Amino acid sequence: MDHHDGHLSSLVAIGAAQRYDTHGFCRGYPLRRHRCEALADDGCFEARRDWREYIGEEEEPEKFGCLNRANGNFTAVVLPFCLRERIRLVAYVLECEFSIYLTMLRHLDVVEYERV
Repeated sequence: MDHHDGHLSSLVAIGAAQRYDTHGFCRGYPLRRHRCEALADDGCFEARRDWREYIGEEEEPEKFGCLNRANGNFTAVVLPFCLRERIRLVAYVLECEFSIYLTMLRHLDVVEYERV
């Protein structure tokens, strides 16, 4: 199957992609979004549930992570040709990685290293 034939992703309308000023970044880039974005959302929700169960409560889960109702799920936008049967798992992994990164930023002191 040709992944560009519209089965896995679709082009995002130019008007929708230009809601925010990108200061010229990726001008003319044909933004695509995975058609199974709901599966990616499910993976993110599952990762957040597991995080709360095994790690603890997140400080502000609605503000961070791969779920973004305004611009689309990070996984669905960045990996528009991901296989349908894998997108939920990929989104789960990316959501966990994002949570780990934010936890490290919140709990680690900034250390200045001297150049050797």
